[in-house]
Amino acid sequence: MTETLEKSSLEKSLKKRRIFIGVAKAFALFIPLVVFWVAMDQVTKVFARRYLEVGQQVTAIPHVIDLTLVFNKGAAFGMMEGSTLYFVISALVITIAVVLYLALTKQHSIIEVVTLALVIGGAIGNAIDRLVFDGSVTDFIAFSFIDFPVFNVADIGVTCGCALFIIAFVFLYRVTEEDNTEKSING
Repeated sequence: MTETLEKSSLEKSLKKRRIFIGVAKAFALFIPLVVFWVAMDQVTKVFARRYLEVGQQVTAIPHVIDLTLVFNKGAAFGMMEGSTLYFVISALVITIAVVLYLALTKQHSIIEVVTLALVIGGAIGNAIDRLVFDGSVTDFIAFSFIDFPVFNVADIGVTCGCALFIIAFVFLYRVTEEDNTEKSING
């Protein structure tokens, strides 16, 4: 019984905190965030290309993060190397799909808009690299405590945006479905 009450109060709390915005406000939030993320990605990549040499390792945070310049023609772990056209077209298609989704859906949660902006900002940032640098993406952030591919700010946007979108979707969708069930039961 107590578990049911705790679950119910958690759900009510989530319902109260959900903030939905219309299409115009969604784009007013989405566009600046995408521009900001692309700018952050490109500025950090310019810094990496200017101040690091390929293969050079500079400790940024001891035992956590190193800066190592790598030009990557594939995806993570070097997969699909040389598939520049595929990556650029994928970024374009995903961007168009997200823009259409935002335009055609009447309301969006703020977290949904923010996470989609991170994903699109990252996709555009890496697409710019692929178009400008002969299919290569500038990667320069490396974890020193695990064996993990070198990555960049665009990759952070795509990864965190996708993860947060899934988490938000699971929790928002679950509460929304329960709201709908409750409404249909109560008339």
